[in-house]
Amino acid sequence: RTTDPLIKALDQFERQFGNDETLITVVHNPDGIFNKKTLTFLRKFTDEMWKIPEVIRVDSIINYMDIQADGDEIIVEPFIDPDAELSESYIAKKKERAMSHRVLSGYLVSKDGNSILIAARLKPRVGGYLPDYDNIHNANLELINSYGDLGKMRIMASGSAAINHTFKWTSIKDMTTMVPLLTLMIIGILFWTFKSVPSVVFTMMIIVMSVLGTMGIMGWADVKFNNIVATAPGILLQIGFADAVHILVTF
Repeated sequence: RTTDPLIKALDQFERQFGNDETLITVVHNPDGIFNKKTLTFLRKFTDEMWKIPEVIRVDSIINYMDIQADGDEIIVEPFIDPDAELSESYIAKKKERAMSHRVLSGYLVSKDGNSILIAARLKPRVGGYLPDYDNIHNANLELINSYGDLGKMRIMASGSAAINHTFKWTSIKDMTTMVPLLTLMIIGILFWTFKSVPSVVFTMMIIVMSVLGTMGIMGWADVKFNNIVATAPGILLQIGFADAVHILVTF
């Protein structure tokens, strides 16, 4: 409930500090990421990720704010200077710094220096708002595919946007395959057990009316389709089957 005090407190917290909804892209190069070609690509890809819908912040090794001390001065600058020439000496210096960095190594850069993580923060879920995971994930895939063949370099999508998108479409696929299969199995078991067409029809009427009624009421109440809702038909099939068999056996 959006009126719950705890939900309100969470909304206020996320307004002020952000949330953990992320869009993760991993770039892997078996030859290492610290070379001119890969870093040039990462510069462009990091900038392009800002254009994905509902992204409010993008973090990568390119724009990571590196803090160093030089005598009495504290120097704060992007890890990879956007205006710097990617010479061999500059890249070697940055590689050495990244591999020995207590935050970057194992976080934005893998310890072997072959993979890099680009993390995009999504718009906070405030006031019952939910990100459009399909739109976000598809926009990210479109960006990835726009680069075509990158040779040995591979780009992989992850994060909450990709996970929620995958769960949703996996659930839909299960509904179109598993539910019909379960229905056929129930019909076969009923007919084999009771050897009676009316018994099968009676059971299926209970199951079908339960599923249609439940899903219809949820649609009328404007309940959003999600991973939990997708399990409802399967659960109703099992409960309806068990209750119908119990009634048939008892009476």
